[in-house]
Amino acid sequence: MAYKALYRTYRPDNFEDMAGQKHIIKTLENAVHNNKIAHAYLFCGPRGTGKTSTAKIFAKAVNCENENKPCGHCSNCLAAADGTHPDIVEIDAASNNGVEEARNLIDKVKYAPIKGKYKIYIIDEVHMMSQGAYNALLKTIEEPPAHVIFILATTEPYKVLPTIISRCQRFDFSKVHKNDIIGRLDYICKQENITCEDGVLPVIAELADGGMRDALSILDQCYAYAPELIKVNDIFDIYGILTTSEKLEVFEFVKNKQTADLMNKLDTWDQRGIDIKRLTNDMVEILKEKVIYDYTKDSSMLSIMTVDEMNQLSKDNSTKESLAMIDILMDSYEKYRYATTVISYLEIALLKMMEIVSRETFVETPTLRVEQPREKQPEVITKPEVVVTPSIEEPIQEEEVTPQVESISREEPKIIEEPITNIEAEPIIETVPQETMPSEDEHINPKSQGEDSQPSEIITDHDESMIIMEPDTDDEIIETLEEVVEIQESQAPKKEFKSLEDEYILRLLVSANKNEKEEDRMQMQNIGQYRLEIEYAKYANLLDSSDIIASGDKFIIVSTNSQAQANEINDLDKQKEFLPFINQLLKKKKKVFAISNIQYERVVEDFRNKHRINALPAPVVIEIEEEIVEKKDEKIETLNILFGQNIDIKED
Repeated sequence: MAYKALYRTYRPDNFEDMAGQKHIIKTLENAVHNNKIAHAYLFCGPRGTGKTSTAKIFAKAVNCENENKPCGHCSNCLAAADGTHPDIVEIDAASNNGVEEARNLIDKVKYAPIKGKYKIYIIDEVHMMSQGAYNALLKTIEEPPAHVIFILATTEPYKVLPTIISRCQRFDFSKVHKNDIIGRLDYICKQENITCEDGVLPVIAELADGGMRDALSILDQCYAYAPELIKVNDIFDIYGILTTSEKLEVFEFVKNKQTADLMNKLDTWDQRGIDIKRLTNDMVEILKEKVIYDYTKDSSMLSIMTVDEMNQLSKDNSTKESLAMIDILMDSYEKYRYATTVISYLEIALLKMMEIVSRETFVETPTLRVEQPREKQPEVITKPEVVVTPSIEEPIQEEEVTPQVESISREEPKIIEEPITNIEAEPIIETVPQETMPSEDEHINPKSQGEDSQPSEIITDHDESMIIMEPDTDDEIIETLEEVVEIQESQAPKKEFKSLEDEYILRLLVSANKNEKEEDRMQMQNIGQYRLEIEYAKYANLLDSSDIIASGDKFIIVSTNSQAQANEINDLDKQKEFLPFINQLLKKKKKVFAISNIQYERVVEDFRNKHRINALPAPVVIEIEEEIVEKKDEKIETLNILFGQNIDIKED
């Protein structure tokens, strides 16, 4: 007897043998059991998912003579299994798609069933029927005789006439789950005494891509290639695919920018006949799974890689880089259809991927943390305003500071419990030039213009600095005060700030956390919406061009294009001006430490060298007070400077 393919030999005979499609099987079983059988069904879905097999089982069940349907033992079931049942008619619409065939079918429908209770017409590939055949069959499918059941099967339901679909109960077959395929393959291997190496069946299920028939065909071919023992490498040799470890090796070459090794490896695979299109698609799937794992941290979501392989890949590439690599690979995959040698397109794609690998992939602080000796305890900073960019203030002459300035000067910052080496600057004391202060010779002449004149004119002995304000025009008062503030700022000495020391940034990197950095980067993408808000525009514009290089529970480190920009950010953070904005942007209270790109490269190199010799310093613990101290209104403060502490501004 001629050999019979496995997918034909092990075609399911009853609903229990079906792999997957549990929702469809349960619906049909209940319909048969409760005698709620429709006159027309439409089975649609990918190839090899059990549409035709389900139609045959259902046709057998509706004509079964026993209570347990289908029983497989009655005359109707046996005739259906042999393909000799006169009331079960299979029609291939691909070759019988004309109007004449449809009319012949209509003529036969009116005859009663010969053996069973129902006459079942199974029309496979129904989407191949012509428009005329659809129209001829339309009325019959809508109102067939009571003894007729139509079962239409197709892989392309969108090609079926909508009026046909509306007259049928539609069942959408999905791809068979990988575990269901493995279970069915294991059963068949035991029945056929096929010996397989561990890992063979999962690889076959992966190649089948949800098709049970494809999985049996692959198993059949592998069994013919290695009848004694089927190994995983046998499948790779037959179908020209690579192992997961070999695919991960590609990403390792990209990360380390080993161009020569990568090109040689691709050439070797091309000579072996590796399917480049499948390799590209597999790399996309690996990166997609990696991004999902980065977001969820759920190992149950992994189907391609192990947890160890995933952790290694996550260490090498950030989520942002993985998404960029996916775009490059998908773009190359689209171009394969026009290429004569697809290997060149893949090589170019991998070279582009090398370009986007940033320097930070070499420094992932959470994985590089080392245990410190017990005597080295982390330093605790009690006040956030102290852990900022140190500043150098030019000396202030004592005679330039009046007693009035001393009485309204800002609160001195508190000193940390244990000073840090890189904080050397004294607190900044902002002063108001003496010439803008009221002198002792100033006097108030309430009736200088007569009894009908407005009171409260302020006259000074300096004509060039005379300020006349009327109490009923508050807008003019504020506008004049703004001019005074601008003059003060222009006359004030320029501030120069010292950049953060490398050692302190190094200690921050040791206490950083990768998960925090990824979360902060996601929130940082929303910074654009704050650039037009008056309250936050200044801070959003400063941080918009920066990049988060590390994050901790209470801080972030950003790199900027210039040292001046970094100094300005650090100064604003010292004054707690950044704290409300960062709390709004990142949804957390965090300090901001800014360094230039040049300093960042220097610190990264130092981090790498010290980690190699296990000489990283102790981490820094940042503490942020719960309440955000609000600054006094600068205009009110300026009024107090000019006119004393007893000035009240009332709005009408």
